[in-house]
Amino acid sequence: MAWPPSISSHAVRWRRPGWTCANPGGLPADRMVVGSAGDPEVVRRALDGVNAVIHLAALPAPMLGTPEEVFCGDIRATFVVLEEAGGAGVRRAAIAGSMSALGPAWADSVLHPAYVPVDEQIPLQVEDPYGLSKQADELTAAMMSRRHGMTTVALRARRDHDGLPDPGGPRLPRRGPGDVSRHDQPEPGLPLSA
Repeated sequence: MAWPPSISSHAVRWRRPGWTCANPGGLPADRMVVGSAGDPEVVRRALDGVNAVIHLAALPAPMLGTPEEVFCGDIRATFVVLEEAGGAGVRRAAIAGSMSALGPAWADSVLHPAYVPVDEQIPLQVEDPYGLSKQADELTAAMMSRRHGMTTVALRARRDHDGLPDPGGPRLPRRGPGDVSRHDQPEPGLPLSA
């Protein structure tokens, strides 16, 4: 069965200008469930009647919370969403992975990938809670695949950091191998984890 072309039964917080939970940018929705993706009761309500999950809830950068808020909040939400989805019989789930799982994006020191092009066997060099949470999310998705027999995929999207607040200090992303901006061309074969 094809994935439905609408937003259906899940909590959404849009970060684009003008998009809110009440205005999902013109995308059809049969209902909105607003709350924390880390709250099992909220997630159970959101999953009622769905056959697939796309989990995107996270603090998307290490400076958007304390290290504990970023790491613990992100991995709790992924665990709860996938555990509740598996318990509800959902058999397909996609989560937001990140190239930050490799390490260089938010590191305090200048890091470079061990080699390019990057593949799934590259040594990881994480120094920040967000990158570590993305590694843990991928492991969680793999475990949920075994536990519940669901197909999971973590899409390691590359991110344009231009829209994030400038916190000052050393944790700003650095341009280097593996970093891209919206002006770069996408490369075929971005790594996927299951």
